[in-house]
Amino acid sequence: MRGMALLMALLVLGGCGANVTMFGHTVSEGKSHTKEPVAPVESTGAAKTDPVVRDVLLSLNATVKQQLAGDKQFDAEVLRASIAAELRSRGLMGPLESTSGTPIDILIDTYSLQPTTDAAVSGRVASAGKLSGLVRVLDESGREQRSFKVQAEAGLQILATGKDPEALSALYKDLARKVADGIAAK
Repeated sequence: MRGMALLMALLVLGGCGANVTMFGHTVSEGKSHTKEPVAPVESTGAAKTDPVVRDVLLSLNATVKQQLAGDKQFDAEVLRASIAAELRSRGLMGPLESTSGTPIDILIDTYSLQPTTDAAVSGRVASAGKLSGLVRVLDESGREQRSFKVQAEAGLQILATGKDPEALSALYKDLARKVADGIAAK
């Protein structure tokens, strides 16, 4: 009796244009469709590509080197590591021991860190940071394959006194994202 009542309900709903799913079947406008189980898509590895970048070379032009003489916050090695980490996270750079890919050479040609307020709040000064450079993708023999310009800007909170190793991390991450975007664009 119960099965007959369900069948009647399905027929009534099916005739009204409603979709009803019961026991793995969909009844729609009087038609029955069996729901096919969705098979998981397996990775064959065929789409896997070798990393584009093997190493990140970072240098500063003479003007930036001069500016950094009195700067307590900028750390070129932390910037280089941030760029490498972003490239690795996107699969554009292999692990440290990788020999696949080619080096990229980044020449930082502009750096500025300017306070945006005169007052320190909680020992920190709101500041605006800018960083730009030229990224050159090199071949195995060191010749330039292509190049592109990157520029990063970030609002920062800088310690009024002392050095903060994380002070410029937002600026470094913005530049790293833009380098990775340019590498991925090929």
